[in-house]
Amino acid sequence: SDLVVRVGATPAEGVSQIKVQAWFAKEDLESAKRLHAVAPQNPAFVVGGIRGNINSAALKEVKKLFPDYDAYVRQAIEPDADVTGEISALDQATIEWEIWYRNQPLEMLAEMLRREMLEAAAHGMTTFSSRLDTARIVDAYTLLAREKRMPIRFQMLYEVHVEPDNPDFIRKFYKKTGNLTGVGDDYFWIGGVASERWDTSYPMPCLGPDVPAPQRIKSRELCLKSGDIFWDTLRNAIEGGWRIAGIHGIGSHGARLFVQMIDEAMKNANISQEEIRSRRITIEHADVLGKLPDVVAGLKRHGITVSSNPWRLLRYPDYSADYGEKIDRFMVPVKSLLDQGVRSEE
Repeated sequence: SDLVVRVGATPAEGVSQIKVQAWFAKEDLESAKRLHAVAPQNPAFVVGGIRGNINSAALKEVKKLFPDYDAYVRQAIEPDADVTGEISALDQATIEWEIWYRNQPLEMLAEMLRREMLEAAAHGMTTFSSRLDTARIVDAYTLLAREKRMPIRFQMLYEVHVEPDNPDFIRKFYKKTGNLTGVGDDYFWIGGVASERWDTSYPMPCLGPDVPAPQRIKSRELCLKSGDIFWDTLRNAIEGGWRIAGIHGIGSHGARLFVQMIDEAMKNANISQEEIRSRRITIEHADVLGKLPDVVAGLKRHGITVSSNPWRLLRYPDYSADYGEKIDRFMVPVKSLLDQGVRSEE
């Protein structure tokens, strides 16, 4: 049987859930080797928020279903993730939907989603948008859509490129499909391509040269570059005509790199500035996006909408502990962005 362990906060000891995530992100709280000592025969899965680890037995099970898993995680997570068992929130979703649920009837999974949407409707929600990051969850939603059983309107943002596969195939996927942006009906449609794995939430925001910190902190930051799997995948999606939306835009340097990636796609595919602006690109969260002039100029030039989450100010104590008072002027700068003409919404 599977062993599932969730590691949570202990407020009495001053340990927040965010801090637990930090331990998993770059400090190897529970490696596959350590977990193997606890459960050498049973697949073990330890989750600490947006990061986690699986043991060697679990790695074997995952690799049975995804033959290219090693090659994928070495590029998508860490160069040694195929050994350490480190997984991201996206891999957690893959394990849940493609392994735990793989033998469950699709109708049951669709009904599970339908009831969740009914609950949203009961709270007054009529329209929603989110990333769908595994083939199985896409199948469940499209079943509801085909049978006209969607309780609310849902804009799907395609993110199946985070499901482990051959890295070369993943990079080219959205060029192979053709541009499906806007396909669907009034209750279910494709809004574009999303990617949580660009810049990512604390403890891994991409602040780069903008905010100094000790090397232990800076080494956690997720800052992509041309040639990285998710940079190339999004660039190719743009070149293929897709709208990209729902991209994690957490840190100032991450947003700067995002603008550079769009510039690269525009140059490669001879895409005009007018065309890019018409696609209504969005980034989300803006924890420590700041208001640096070059970043603001890039966001405005491409017409990028910043979807901010003011509640993320609750993470300020952790950001402050890592980066000091210099982080203050970067925290969720909604009014500053609006004052400078950046499209922003909450």
